[in-house]
Amino acid sequence: MWWTRRFIAASMGMLLVVTALASDGGAQTAPPTAAQPPPQAAPAAAEGAPAAPAFKPEELEQIAAPIALYPDPLVAQIFMASTYPIEIVQAARFVQANPNLKGDQLNEQLKEQTWDDSVKALLNFPDVLNMMNEKLDWT
Repeated sequence: MWWTRRFIAASMGMLLVVTALASDGGAQTAPPTAAQPPPQAAPAAAEGAPAAPAFKPEELEQIAAPIALYPDPLVAQIFMASTYPIEIVQAARFVQANPNLKGDQLNEQLKEQTWDDSVKALLNFPDVLNMMNEKLDWT
């Protein structure tokens, strides 16, 4: 479908931006002003370090495939929650230990947890939470 390809293309674009930002090392893009000291030269070891390999389109498609058909708000929660892998494991264990908690009871129990809100939101999608828990390398 056209929207699946569009989503995958957008996901690839986001991954490329994130990869570019990560390899940039947080360097400033604005030129230094008189108030800012000039940036120091990078150590020689960093110059010889190999750059992170770029993902091929097929690899990006494979990464995005498990969530390609989910609605955008859920994908946004997955992206945010993926930055808290330990909390994902804790939440998955919580769901396994409390399979009968639903609705207001679940919300009351979640108030006691210190997890990020994106992880808490995934408790309403136990299949997604379980997938992220079982495939931590993908997460």
